[in-house]
Amino acid sequence: MHRLWALMWTILFAIMVLSLEEIWSVTPIWARLIGCLCIGIVAGKIYYALKHEILAIIERWWYTKLIMEQPAKVVLTHF
Repeated sequence: MHRLWALMWTILFAIMVLSLEEIWSVTPIWARLIGCLCIGIVAGKIYYALKHEILAIIERWWYTKLIMEQPAKVVLTHF
């Protein structure tokens, strides 16, 4: 899944970089595309890491809430 996000970020940065005229005239196309690919991969990995961290926080909150509201049912379902 994080590869899909990396691809999305790569395309987004490629569009942004290719649309800048001052960079267009100075930097060769292959250097821009490699830069966009690197930035996209890093952005995709950061998103993937943050997504898992946020989901872990929500999961801990949900289990804590579940245990506080119905402790007997939670304990019995684990045996």
